[in-house]
Amino acid sequence: MEIREMNFGKSDGFKESSEPNFTELFYEKDGLYSELRNQDKYIILGRKGTGKTILASYYCQKSGENKEISKQLFANDFIQKKLLNFAESEINKEENSLFWEYTFLLDIGNSILDYIAGLKSYSLKRVIFIARNKQQVVRLREIINNEFYKIQQITSDTFQQSELASSIGINGKGGLDFSNKNLVSEKDSIVKRRSKYYETFPELKKLVLDLVEKLKVRITIFYDDMDQFEESMELSSFKSLMKNMIYSADKLNKDLYHLHKSKICLVIREDIIDMLQPEANNLNKQIADCSIRIDWFLSVYDSPQTHPLMKMILHKIKNSGGAFKDSTLNNIYQEIFEPGVFKYLLDRSFGRPRDIVRFLNFYKESFPRDNRITISNLKRVEQGYSKWFYDELLNEIAISNNKSDIKEILTFISKRGYGSFTYQKLFDYILKDTGQQKEGLLEVLSVMRDYGIIGVINSQKKVDFTYRMGLSTRVNQTTKFILHHGLKKYLNI
Repeated sequence: MEIREMNFGKSDGFKESSEPNFTELFYEKDGLYSELRNQDKYIILGRKGTGKTILASYYCQKSGENKEISKQLFANDFIQKKLLNFAESEINKEENSLFWEYTFLLDIGNSILDYIAGLKSYSLKRVIFIARNKQQVVRLREIINNEFYKIQQITSDTFQQSELASSIGINGKGGLDFSNKNLVSEKDSIVKRRSKYYETFPELKKLVLDLVEKLKVRITIFYDDMDQFEESMELSSFKSLMKNMIYSADKLNKDLYHLHKSKICLVIREDIIDMLQPEANNLNKQIADCSIRIDWFLSVYDSPQTHPLMKMILHKIKNSGGAFKDSTLNNIYQEIFEPGVFKYLLDRSFGRPRDIVRFLNFYKESFPRDNRITISNLKRVEQGYSKWFYDELLNEIAISNNKSDIKEILTFISKRGYGSFTYQKLFDYILKDTGQQKEGLLEVLSVMRDYGIIGVINSQKKVDFTYRMGLSTRVNQTTKFILHHGLKKYLNI
């Protein structure tokens, strides 16, 4: 079987979930899907690239098979609501929290309407449900159609009208059209005043909860890719937004608890939670009790084919069809992977599926007719992978206050030309190169250690990376550092 016939998966979880045989290719690690079915679990945590989106997508597809209602929403799906309600630099805390609960209720309500519309017109369930709840259904539709899609108000004194006009169009129904970049015509007026979504909140909540109970169907709504909001907001506003999203989900889930196990689920990067913890009351309790953590790395394993990351890849190959359909995972590994390949892949990753999948797809693109993966050919595609790995890292650290400093330090490490160093050697090199002392260097190196960009050589002369061992001991001026192998090719080391 040639490499081109093998499906290693995709680095983009949403794209992988769109594959026609996605459920067959999906590898469920440690029963996470079953755990997520638990009513108490509503937060999926993990580092970027660990498979959070794929797990949520799998849940949604399986829910459809079970005739449940499930939906996976991304930041862009409700960017409109954010612009309408969070454009101001300062927002009342209560209103911030209320916005999220209101958003959740709107999306549940919209899911109910979609579900009813999807039933056959002569379906007994549809006929009976509408006959008994017609007035409520009609009113819910009115609220959803009017609340956010009528341009009555823009909550911003910080936006200039011309700025809004350049990015927001008016559709034919009087609503907002964010795909249209044309200028708003002179006849269209934008009235800037505070949104009054709170005026219909009590009615909306009662309507939605009543209809969820009467529909007798489990409803699960996932909110994914929330870190995208950080790109358009100040960090303090972003933190407030995220904290209130979690608090509001927890509050509403208490109301949904006995309604056919319905719930709001949040898909969140672990580093964002780490950022929120020092400033959030009681957040740790919610995380401890209500979250599922996705972590793939094992420091000790019997053989490569027993490691969850390799088992995931072998599972996908087996279910790609073709020659390996009836083979064991062990036999597939022995036939396809040259000894030492897995360690080579693992050492150049953060111990997450996205890294392994992308490296193998680089290989597939360059050597499609190979039938065996070798270290020598992996080395030939490593330059491209290393560039991708570096870009992924930059995306991940975008929320860090130290992102500019991290990029600068990586540049100096590259110019120096050595992957291992101490604080003093790097400090001296920067001083010699620039003629200036690098203030706060040790603090930046500590942050880089936390992200796994650099590892620490311990007293046993072994390398500790945070994604392998958790946080190691505090760094100091005598600490010996080593650059992550995945970055070396791109940085020419």
